Amino acid sequence: YEKTLMLPVGDEQNGRERMAAIGFETREEEGRIIVDNVLFASAAEKAGVDFDQEVVSVQSVASRPPKQLVFIPAILLFGLVWSLQRGRSKKEQIPVMA
Repeated sequence: YEKTLMLPVGDEQNGRERMAAIGFETREEEGRIIVDNVLFASAAEKAGVDFDQEVVSVQSVASRPPKQLVFIPAILLFGLVWSLQRGRSKKEQIPVMA
């Protein structure tokens, strides 16, 4: 079975120290990462990490700008189209002759 977990990660120097702070140790077997030890009452044990489970992938939150920033170029583009269309409509007005 596959299990996805979210664990709190600190800001230690490297990955091995971060895993130790979470509460588990790993070993490498035939190119696979296996959980070797889970500390008692750690965040890893509370999340359900158990011995001999394989770590398939590790994901982290990517830092990116807020999605609302797209409104700035959209408003500028709208203003450009509006001003071009307004100028075109003034040029196309035909005077009425009586």
